[in-house]
Amino acid sequence: MRENDQEFESAMHDSDAQGIADLEMLLGTTESQWDKDVLALRRALKRPVLTQNILPQFNKQVKNEQRKSRPAVKAIPVDDQADPKTANIVAGLVRNVWYQSQADAVHDAAFDSVVDCGRAAWRIEPVYADPMSFDQELRIRSIANPFSVRWDLGGKLFDTSDKKWCHVEDVLTKKEFEARYPKATIPSDGAVGEGTSEAGWFTDKGVRLIERWYTEEEAVKIVLLSDGQVIKKDERRIEKLLRLFKGLKVVNERETRLTSIRSCICSGAEILEGPFEFPGEHIPVMIAFGEVLNIKGKRHLKSLHRDAIQTMQIHNYLLTSMVEAFALQPNVPFIGTHKMFEKNTDEWDQINLGGKSRIAYEPDPIVPGQKPERQMPAQVPPQLLAMIEQNMRNMRAVFGMYESDLGMRSNE
Repeated sequence: MRENDQEFESAMHDSDAQGIADLEMLLGTTESQWDKDVLALRRALKRPVLTQNILPQFNKQVKNEQRKSRPAVKAIPVDDQADPKTANIVAGLVRNVWYQSQADAVHDAAFDSVVDCGRAAWRIEPVYADPMSFDQELRIRSIANPFSVRWDLGGKLFDTSDKKWCHVEDVLTKKEFEARYPKATIPSDGAVGEGTSEAGWFTDKGVRLIERWYTEEEAVKIVLLSDGQVIKKDERRIEKLLRLFKGLKVVNERETRLTSIRSCICSGAEILEGPFEFPGEHIPVMIAFGEVLNIKGKRHLKSLHRDAIQTMQIHNYLLTSMVEAFALQPNVPFIGTHKMFEKNTDEWDQINLGGKSRIAYEPDPIVPGQKPERQMPAQVPPQLLAMIEQNMRNMRAVFGMYESDLGMRSNE
């Protein structure tokens, strides 16, 4: 389990970091949307730093389109052994699971996550029908944090249904961990060295737990009987069947591999629960992706707005520059001699605070007839407005969404 976890961490560390940065960008905070060096410099100089988050409108446009045509499951009879009536029954069972699980909300949340950070995950789990029952029903459950899911990157299928293992991570405080697993091992401080495979599992913040799903394969021989039955090759059972049913014979045989699905709960030191067997052919944790790029064998996952991040930073910089230019206008100083400002000094010092209809000044005999004069205010460069509009066009081009796509009136 630890080796699998480290393998995924090495391969997906950069992609995960970029996905988390994508989510932080959507928060719209100054710290997340400004370049750190530029932000530190402007704050040191006490210059304004404004943020206008325009990324969510593009993401919401794509999310709303998905809600207009949500995916659905349909059972289709595909071979001569299938029965349309049975397919309808299966479809009804699926719809019941869908309804009881509020699956639309689960899939909407997964789609939102794919758009926002490039990946999502949800799961299927069995639950007891009621507290006094042994009957189980399937439920579709959301996984809120897609970065808590790690899986076998050696799979070939896009939907990861061929993955050999999958981890769902959780973190408990030490108090919660000890209450849930009173007999579990917790290494003492310093017992787990940095750089070892156990490092990072037991910290001051808590204990990492992994729900580990994995497959086990068994090589077996199967035989095809003349009545269409396929069974494991068992000499005694076959001989008994051939005696009971006259004319029955073995038509074919071959080797195959049967897969079983198991799960357990682990800490970094031991298995705490399980292993349990899950009745199915696939690990019941679904993983979905946004845009996937494979560069030199390394997988990179992209959110919808990844390419618009720098355009967003440019927009904030231009907007701040324009507002800063406007803000400087009432702060233009008055120019005059020292004599002119000798009286009413406090009022002259506070003139930029506003609220004063008049202020007296002292005439200077050296320059008769002159009075204090305010200098021309700094003009807002007209190019700033043009640059902001051009940057917005660049933003729409990055997303491939234009005025009409966003509900605005366009040229046509």
